[in-house]
Amino acid sequence: LDHVIPAVSVGTVLTAGDIVGTTGQMSGAVDLGVINLSSMQNFANPARYSCFPEILHGIPPLQSFKEPLRTTLYSKVRGYAADKDGIYNYDIAGKLIGNWYLEGVPEMQTFFPQNWDKHLAFVYDNYYPNKMRISIGGTICPSSQYGVDATSTLFENISTASGLVTYKIFNFNFSSGENDLHAGYILVQMISDTQIKVEAFIGTTSPPGSFTSNSKIYER
Repeated sequence: LDHVIPAVSVGTVLTAGDIVGTTGQMSGAVDLGVINLSSMQNFANPARYSCFPEILHGIPPLQSFKEPLRTTLYSKVRGYAADKDGIYNYDIAGKLIGNWYLEGVPEMQTFFPQNWDKHLAFVYDNYYPNKMRISIGGTICPSSQYGVDATSTLFENISTASGLVTYKIFNFNFSSGENDLHAGYILVQMISDTQIKVEAFIGTTSPPGSFTSNSKIYER
């Protein structure tokens, strides 16, 4: 639990119905998660997450509640996905889909604040699961999330055999999930199963034909 004012201390024995904390308008949200050390997320490079059990061993928390509370909680989950548990690990080994990190970022320091701008992800929208998104922490362009042309090749179908791939990207409406203004292009190529070459062309109206010296290498 996070973003709460605790009503208990370490070592307190809890029983069903006990108040563990309170929240308020300034908290913004209540974070709830379950870590199951006997379960492991199938990341392409688990070593990236070895210091973060909440990521590596996280499971859908609402499944742990008993009925009828479980159904009540699921009814409050917003979004249009049939799977209300959501997905935070899209990695498929040897495919473009999932998380990538700027070449040279040490595995044990991946999630240090100074490296947040070196993150890159090819995933799907958490509210509209059929909408492709490219989430950019920074480095190749200012930090942002972009929608992708609906006719583009799916991320999970891109491999080293695909060669150079061009994605037309858009700013998108967060309420409807629909693409809005054309923002530019992303060029990407899987140069190995664990490395990609990528470059952002923000504001460009015509598709670029090749990489420039501004391209970067990202890795799993």
